[in-house]
Amino acid sequence: MQFSRNQGDRQSLHAEKSTNGSRQDLRRGETLYAEDDAALDWFVVASGVLRTCRYLPDGHRQVTGFYFAGDVVGLEAPARRTSAEAVTDVAVMRFDRAVLDGRDDTLLASQGSAREVLLTALDAAEGRIELLGLRSASERVAGFLLRMDGQADAEGFIYLPMGRADIADYLALTVETVSRTLSLLGRRKLLAFRGPQKVKLLNRETLEDVAGGKPWVPHPAFIPAMPVGVYNPRLDGASARPS
Repeated sequence: MQFSRNQGDRQSLHAEKSTNGSRQDLRRGETLYAEDDAALDWFVVASGVLRTCRYLPDGHRQVTGFYFAGDVVGLEAPARRTSAEAVTDVAVMRFDRAVLDGRDDTLLASQGSAREVLLTALDAAEGRIELLGLRSASERVAGFLLRMDGQADAEGFIYLPMGRADIADYLALTVETVSRTLSLLGRRKLLAFRGPQKVKLLNRETLEDVAGGKPWVPHPAFIPAMPVGVYNPRLDGASARPS
């Protein structure tokens, strides 16, 4: 099973030229690119959340990543190995493959080398491999939340824009197992909840013990430039979160 955008979907995407690439806006549920599309460009998330996923022949979905403001996505080549879909309303900056191929160094001259962009993507892949290497459901859920802690608001609550099904498909667990594990960690006074999409880590040290140690921390080498007025948490010091 594969996703592909029809003409109506393409027309619904808004592209706005910028000195640092083309801005593209997507509504929640829209597809940025589909599995097996030609990989002619790559993206930096300006706002919102994207997920990448694969649809297996038996109909199951495998979520391979979540991408927040400042994250780089779509570096695979020559064809897309996953689809990229908007979890929320999303704005991305689109860059031509020539930037990484060395044929256009306008962007990288001001922000760093192609090596640093690729290093960022490799770091993210390493983090997911580490997470899936955890054996139990409690380890995986705790590890996932620890990696999301950078999205916490001033009160310490993490907003989870993705649903339980997204989390389950990312952690290779069932929805029931994810829900049961979150409830278990809550009963152990390790988590506090504010509705279904906000969670607070009450005891990080114990959660790290549950997850088998401190989580992987991404490499901060690449700081993408955004158009004027677009929030960038890696430059501004905190993540953009819904109120």
